[in-house]
Amino acid sequence: MPRTSAKTDGSAIRAIRVRRGLSVRDVVNQLEEQGVQLHEDHLRNIETGARKGAREELIAGLAHVLDVPVDSIASTA
Repeated sequence: MPRTSAKTDGSAIRAIRVRRGLSVRDVVNQLEEQGVQLHEDHLRNIETGARKGAREELIAGLAHVLDVPVDSIASTA
């Protein structure tokens, strides 16, 4: 099955993460507990906009870890 990706709103992801008091490492650790593999640099690249998209599985995992709806971190543009 092909992996599908969607655009992300990296600045929203970072703002929510910081507001929740989570480090990049905290988020990566929680994602790994869910079975989602992610390198810290990849998350940083998403947050800074260096990477505009992410696997839907990753976006769903981030939404879960950050306790927000997927719509709040996925970009419609």
